[in-house]
Amino acid sequence: MQALVQLYGHVEGANTLFDALEQADETGDQPPEFFSNHPHTVNRIEYITAMASEHHWPTTGAITPFPPQFSSWLAQPGL
Repeated sequence: MQALVQLYGHVEGANTLFDALEQADETGDQPPEFFSNHPHTVNRIEYITAMASEHHWPTTGAITPFPPQFSSWLAQPGL
């Protein structure tokens, strides 16, 4: 989280990512296996919100999209 603030000046994209994963989960779509060993998505969103509030990090700002090759990176063996 601190790295996001240092790099982008806000944590907006963190919640957006996990909101998208939660929506995919609700529709039955499976997120990449990479995310399967993490806490439940709702808990991650709550944690991001709490950390941002505790550290007074901005929660809005321009979202930098993942690079086009992001999905192929996740599909690589060993990730």
